[in-house]
Amino acid sequence: MFYDCVSLKNIEGLKYLDASDGNNFRGMFNGCESLQDIKGLENWNVSNGNDFSGIFNGCISLQNIKGLENWNVSK
Repeated sequence: MFYDCVSLKNIEGLKYLDASDGNNFRGMFNGCESLQDIKGLENWNVSNGNDFSGIFNGCISLQNIKGLENWNVSK
């Protein structure tokens, strides 16, 4: 999805993404150089059956991701 992005600084618009069952987020941020200041993941409802394997695989920096603390990761 964001494969090979150099920078994802200050992305705020992911907060309304509904990660419902069966989505494939494999390698979503794969190869990104920097994910600094992503603020928009905090309201994700991560439901059953999603594939998040390697979601941040290959990223050089994950500094200051502010939005993961409220993830609701269902069974």
